[in-house]
Amino acid sequence: MDVTPPLSRFDRGYRDGDPPWVIEGPQPAVARLAADGAFTGAVLDAGCGVGEHTIHLTRLGHDVLGADGSRAAVARARGGATAAGVDARFTVADMLDPAGLGPFDTVLDSALFHLFDAGDQARYARALAGLVRPGGSVHLLAPAVTGGPEFGPVIDPGLHTP
Repeated sequence: MDVTPPLSRFDRGYRDGDPPWVIEGPQPAVARLAADGAFTGAVLDAGCGVGEHTIHLTRLGHDVLGADGSRAAVARARGGATAAGVDARFTVADMLDPAGLGPFDTVLDSALFHLFDAGDQARYARALAGLVRPGGSVHLLAPAVTGGPEFGPVIDPGLHTP
């Protein structure tokens, strides 16, 4: 990504409907991580959007904080948690400058890192390093494939080697 998209783009997307990444539940990869015990201790759902992962992990008994820079997203997340009968916690936070949020044992980033330009990716990585306790985990999912909706860097699956 050449330039990090403005936050207003996300606020507008959450106010005007469902952005394409809202799937009415956790991403399958996140559900698998949870089933495999990958989330321990205090958990941060960075860039939580409408809170699908925060709600799912809270329902499973984890201590989770969902954080997003979009006020519209956090408002929808809180409403979704209430509708689901889950006592999930959410906050509005700038993930490039998340002072006061940590520390956490586990951080989940599902589709946030790849939205930042190169300079902001470096800032974000430093911010995450300051949020995760020593020995903690960061689970980063960055979806983008050739031929799909292009939002962020596009990775040609033919270039991937296992």
